[in-house]
Amino acid sequence: MTRTLFRRTAFALFCVGATAAPSFAAVDSSIKVVLEEPGAETMTGIRNMRGWALGDEGIDYVVWYLDGVEQGRIPYGGSRGDVQGLHPDYPDSEFPGFSQAWNYALWEPGEHTVRVRAYDLLGNHNEAEVTFSVARFGEKRFLRASDLSMTEFVLPRLKIKDDHAYTIRLEWSQAVQQFVIRDIVDEGFLFLAPGSGPTGLTATKTDGDVELSWTDITDGETGFYIERRMNTPTVDGTWERIGTVSSNMEGFLDTSVNLDCVAGLSCGVFEYRVFSFVPIGSSFASNVAAVHQDPILLVPDELDPLPPLPPVPESPLPPLPPGI
Repeated sequence: MTRTLFRRTAFALFCVGATAAPSFAAVDSSIKVVLEEPGAETMTGIRNMRGWALGDEGIDYVVWYLDGVEQGRIPYGGSRGDVQGLHPDYPDSEFPGFSQAWNYALWEPGEHTVRVRAYDLLGNHNEAEVTFSVARFGEKRFLRASDLSMTEFVLPRLKIKDDHAYTIRLEWSQAVQQFVIRDIVDEGFLFLAPGSGPTGLTATKTDGDVELSWTDITDGETGFYIERRMNTPTVDGTWERIGTVSSNMEGFLDTSVNLDCVAGLSCGVFEYRVFSFVPIGSSFASNVAAVHQDPILLVPDELDPLPPLPPVPESPLPPLPPGI
């Protein structure tokens, strides 16, 4: 540290009040300069301009440029333990960070380039740059909540890598000129592991209804939904959802089924399957359970009498011809 401070002081005497490097300054590729933000993305609102720089001779200061025009120095000397862990042998490697907040909406929408240049204590330098885009609300460079028709909104059931779903509430922040997260609610598992659906499904006729029963082996389900289809000897039906039950339930009574069919016609078979589900997604289907329709013979209570025959009209016989 003493050696570094001595070099910094000696060089400062050389260029007091100057931003530009001395005439003998040269590019030194051994100086490490990393620009972390902005990245090659779209920037809006108030964000950081940050990164880190290290050199064998220590870093004196960092200058930044917008679209090739020098803008001034960026504060340097921020603590970065992560960088020190990667480069412990550099002078002052614990404090290599540079950073400043910036309202990117001050720039015109479209593509821009930022370059940062780090100078060591001998006046040599190296640099890094990135090209990115700026977006903003028309000509507005600063927005208050009163300028917006909506100051908050909700992202429902966002998938995260831990297989959970989260509902996220975002709210406009005047301080950083963008929507920021205000609340996160864990909605539970988003996907269910293969093989985690209901097992052992059975279907039993009960007083004209069908009672379903299964075994719940799912962990963390939101509930179960039940599907049914009707197959005939010639046509397989389409699966339709007929109901849902809450988590940890292991049964369902189907009261909408019609188990009767006319004997001699095409009686069918009702098939059932059950899924466990979570906010977005479901398990594989359970096994299929089935019940047959009951044929019934239609016998009328009594026969309708035949209608009476129409009366025969009476007409006189024609007279016999003479001589008979």
